[in-house]
Amino acid sequence: MELLALALLLLLLSTQHSRLLWNLLDSCDVILTSIDNCASLAYHSPREVDNPRFKPPALWPPKGGLLFQDVFASMSVDQEPQLRNITFSVKPGTKIGVGSSQNGGKNFIVPLIFRSLHVHNGDIKIDDWDTQSLSLEDLRKSIGFVPTDPPVFKGSVRYNLDPIEKFTDEEIWAALETVSLKDYITELPGGLQSDDVYSFDRESRRLLSLAMMILNHFNIIVVEEPKVISNTELLNAFTKVLDEDLSKTTRIVIGQRSDTLLSCDTVLLLNQGRIASLGTKAELEEGGCPHYGTLRRASRLVSSS
Repeated sequence: MELLALALLLLLLSTQHSRLLWNLLDSCDVILTSIDNCASLAYHSPREVDNPRFKPPALWPPKGGLLFQDVFASMSVDQEPQLRNITFSVKPGTKIGVGSSQNGGKNFIVPLIFRSLHVHNGDIKIDDWDTQSLSLEDLRKSIGFVPTDPPVFKGSVRYNLDPIEKFTDEEIWAALETVSLKDYITELPGGLQSDDVYSFDRESRRLLSLAMMILNHFNIIVVEEPKVISNTELLNAFTKVLDEDLSKTTRIVIGQRSDTLLSCDTVLLLNQGRIASLGTKAELEEGGCPHYGTLRRASRLVSSS
């Protein structure tokens, strides 16, 4: 009887050890796959070429106008262009919405603006300055960016808004009030010095990023819209600031929702990396664009649901 109990105990321990070994092997497989993906991304990503020919003035760009002229671009020099024959302009102080079907090409617009893509052909200009002639640092520090899910960094609220301490507390509080975060942060233990930034939900972090845009007085802001809205009230606050308080800023919105695109001054729709439609709402409606018709129908479905 004792031998039987011992055998059962050894069998149970063996089973548990097998499960632990299986979980360990599974974890190793995930880690090795991640390493392989990172290595592949590093190998295939374009090497950033930085050969600046000009130094822009201190307050560049003064207006924020953009011009894309016959641009062909891809992730690396040896790939076929993911964007083809991209030609459009953005007037200073206007809002353009960029949309597409899945894999239609809109997600390449952000890296194109920040020179993270290889441009095979064409020109990209900001206030008549060729962006290829500027250093990456000068270009990227001159354009504001609000990603879909902004990161926060270890440190205080103030550090996340102003890591190099350019602004006074009064300026920071004013920016937070503009984006409707002043009351929330006032209630945190320590206020601006609170390090409870990891508790912010995504929409709050997006408002925090928008406060940074206000503090730095960017004349061009690129905004990525999230696919899923977690807080409608904060989304409305975000949209209000973007449309009212930043109305003189050039805004490029990578839209996920049809009503977001239709709220813009100009709508740019991509299909398979090419421009399918471009114009104001009135121009696209008069032209009978099928892509715009689909967008309008989707907007009606959203508003009626």
